[in-house]
Amino acid sequence: CNYPGRPLNGNFDGSFPATVGSVIIYSCEEGYSLNGTSEIVCEANGEWSGNSPSCDTFQCQKPSMIPNGSILSPRDVYYFGQSIMYNCNSGYTLVGPMIRTCTKINQKGAWSEFHPLCVSEFSNSPW
Repeated sequence: CNYPGRPLNGNFDGSFPATVGSVIIYSCEEGYSLNGTSEIVCEANGEWSGNSPSCDTFQCQKPSMIPNGSILSPRDVYYFGQSIMYNCNSGYTLVGPMIRTCTKINQKGAWSEFHPLCVSEFSNSPW
């Protein structure tokens, strides 16, 4: 079988030239998820049993806005490793993390930390 190619932002284990029964195992770099099969086999007809997968970056859902506050420089899409910073309106104090980062949890994009609140400086209630 011919060299199957290495996915962008990914790697594989295997040797060449590949003979019948040779196996290629794919993996992705940190922050990327495998889209496709993780393993292909060189078949008797000289072809691989499947196509090379791609490695796609993790995305986090757009975070919801916080009452009486905002996200500085908001975006429509957030990728692995990108951060957001919260700010409260005048008269409110941030309770919780000021910065959250798009991370990987269970092979999906997820925000670090919990969602903060903006609490009135004149009461203990966030409203």
